[in-house]
Amino acid sequence: MLTVVTGAPCSGKTTHVRTHAKPGDVTIDFDALAKALGSPVEHEHPQHIRMVTIDTRRAAINSAIQQHHKGATVWIIDTNPADRMAAYRKAGAKVITMT
Repeated sequence: MLTVVTGAPCSGKTTHVRTHAKPGDVTIDFDALAKALGSPVEHEHPQHIRMVTIDTRRAAINSAIQQHHKGATVWIIDTNPADRMAAYRKAGAKVITMT
């Protein structure tokens, strides 16, 4: 299953994924990736880390969609999915919008 959780900042996206994802599920969260790549803050990451995170996230999403097609459960947190929504829908994603 591929689930994309979207919504405004601070709308509960990360909490929803943490609550519903199981061990072994793939989870992609921009802020968590940025922290893993060295960001000293939770949000508003330094520009150089933000740019590396954007590229890393893009690659992770592409790979995760491939793994979803092989049976993996994937959760993607995406605040602004407009550019990616066609790819998500083509992959059969369930989209949850937090309000």
